[in-house]
Amino acid sequence: MASEERFYQAFHKYVLDDNPVRRSVSARSIRKFRDPHEALEKILNKTTLTTQRATHGNIITLGGDMLSKNNDDNLEGFERSVQEAVDAAEVRATRELKAALTRLRNQKDEERRCALQKQKEYAERLAQRISDQRDRAEEERMKDLTVKLNQEKQEELHQQWKEAEKVKERAIEKACTELRLELEKVHEAEKDDAVEEALKQANIEFDHREQETIKTTRAICAAEESVRVAQQEAKHADHVERLNKRYEILQDKCRRETEFRMKVEKDFTAMQDDYRRFLDYTDGQFHSDYLMRLRNLGVMLPGRRVNRISYEDIKEL
Repeated sequence: MASEERFYQAFHKYVLDDNPVRRSVSARSIRKFRDPHEALEKILNKTTLTTQRATHGNIITLGGDMLSKNNDDNLEGFERSVQEAVDAAEVRATRELKAALTRLRNQKDEERRCALQKQKEYAERLAQRISDQRDRAEEERMKDLTVKLNQEKQEELHQQWKEAEKVKERAIEKACTELRLELEKVHEAEKDDAVEEALKQANIEFDHREQETIKTTRAICAAEESVRVAQQEAKHADHVERLNKRYEILQDKCRRETEFRMKVEKDFTAMQDDYRRFLDYTDGQFHSDYLMRLRNLGVMLPGRRVNRISYEDIKEL
């Protein structure tokens, strides 16, 4: 206990006596606490930066070093030990602070690098998207511009064609007028020759156009005739097919009617044979007039004429 009290007295003298401001502030603070450890912690928290660099562990180390020197009662030895401990603590704290700053700087550099990389990637994606949108917009603009230019070109060509036609008509009219005035000035014979030549050329051109028209008309008529012939052949083939189907139906019905007639005649003949045997083996009082009439009809059957077959009940296809 005596050693600890000597340590705190020496430390109090070292901290307070060297600086009047620190001595006045720390003296007021330490008088409020009876516990020396609490007083020491309060002093370190309220002193300058140099003293505050010593942490609680440094204070314990410093106190241990001073308590280990129980045989040294000299105050200068205590002050020197305190100063060495404080210097060591400052060096260690400075080293740790530099290491922490280095780690923090490296961390911030890495974060900044990652942020820059992300920002770069985002900027590249944004630039690519903007480029694509710009290309699409440029393509649409070029399409619209092409359509507009084509329309303007067509309108301009049409307008130029109209102007050319008007110029040609005016030139023709002017040439005709000049030619007429010139022909009026020349001799009547020359005029007649010119008119005759013009009429001849006109007739030649008319004949040529007429031959072309006739040729074209013949080609059109031949094409139309081919189409009509093909249609008529198709209709005829369809009609023939329908007639063939109708003929097959009639032929089938005729066959069924013939078979049915033969069957009826066969049955009737068999019935007559049975009745004839009945007459041969029975008494006449049991005979029927109806059956007698059937017998007479059967006798006359070979000489009867076959009725004409009617097809009125057959529906047309």
